[in-house]
Amino acid sequence: MSHDTTERPSENSLQGMVVRPVSQEELLRVMEWAFDYRGDVTLELKTQPLLCGYVCNRVRAGLDSYLEMLQPDGPGLLKIFYRDIQGVRFTGQDTASGQSWEAWVQKKQQDRKS
Repeated sequence: MSHDTTERPSENSLQGMVVRPVSQEELLRVMEWAFDYRGDVTLELKTQPLLCGYVCNRVRAGLDSYLEMLQPDGPGLLKIFYRDIQGVRFTGQDTASGQSWEAWVQKKQQDRKS
């Protein structure tokens, strides 16, 4: 499945989505989604097998833009250049799905009343 990246999908629709950006602009937008996602993503790379992990940082620096990923059983942070990414799969469960700021505030207010 591919996805139109002109608009950010709703938070609930990221899990299970596969995106293969066709431009640098789309890639930058999708990498922001991957950074905001609170679950693992699987990266389809041009030069190596699939990499699965949690995107914990990204640095936008033109052609040298990269992300940092933590793998569940990996040795530490992996640095992956955007130019090596050809697809992103939102494979892990988004642990923050459905937990908006408004929902958190409501819960805290209810807890205080109890």
